[in-house]
Amino acid sequence: MKRASDHNRSEDSKFTRFGGSLLAPFTALILISILTVGLTGCMDGANQSPNCYISVSPSFGNAPINVTFTMSADDVDGYVASWSLDVDGDGDPDYSGDGGPPQTLKHTYQSSIAATAELKVEDDRGASANAGVSVYIL
Repeated sequence: MKRASDHNRSEDSKFTRFGGSLLAPFTALILISILTVGLTGCMDGANQSPNCYISVSPSFGNAPINVTFTMSADDVDGYVASWSLDVDGDGDPDYSGDGGPPQTLKHTYQSSIAATAELKVEDDRGASANAGVSVYIL
C-alpha cells in the first residue's frame, strides 16, 4: 500500500523533469515563439524607402543665372544605390549617378523657366523617394 508521502513524492518527480513547475514547458514554448516571430520580423521586414532632401540657391533671378543645388540622401535599412536630378521639370533627368547624390551641383539656366527641380533616389532594394524645389528664372 502506498503512503500519502510516497504518492506526493512520485507526483513531484514528474514536475521536476520539466523544470520544477507546471508552467516551465509552456514558458519555454512561449519564449521560443516570441523569439521566432521577433527574428522573422527583423529578417523579413519590409524595405523602408530612402530619404532625400534638396534646396537651391538662388531659387529665382534673371537668365542666364548660375544656381547651386544642395542635396542629400540616406537609407535606414540599406544604402542609396542611385540618384537623378531633373532641373527643368520635363520628367527626364539632366544629371544622374550611382550611390548617393553629390552634396552640391551647379547648373546654369540659360533662359526663362518656372519649374520644379526634382531629385530622385533609389535604394539597394528598389525603393525610391523624391524631393522637389521650385525655380523661377526670368
